[in-house]
Amino acid sequence: MIDGVAFVVDSRNSTLHELSETGSFIWKLLEKGEKPDKIARQITDAYEVSLGEASRDVDEFMQQLQTYGLIAKTV
Repeated sequence: MIDGVAFVVDSRNSTLHELSETGSFIWKLLEKGEKPDKIARQITDAYEVSLGEASRDVDEFMQQLQTYGLIAKTV
């Protein structure tokens, strides 16, 4: 984190990806090995969003990470 902003570095090409507040929240939980459904529930506890919206946000974020090759595709 730099000045409260989280970044992920792609070591393959030294690309720096800035994470939003929610993205940072999700990333930290992914690092702990949390599953997407549990992450979505934790988002509903931390933010004023429905479980459906939180689930979509988690899915979208994980798809972006997969597109950039920052996480492996899940089965």
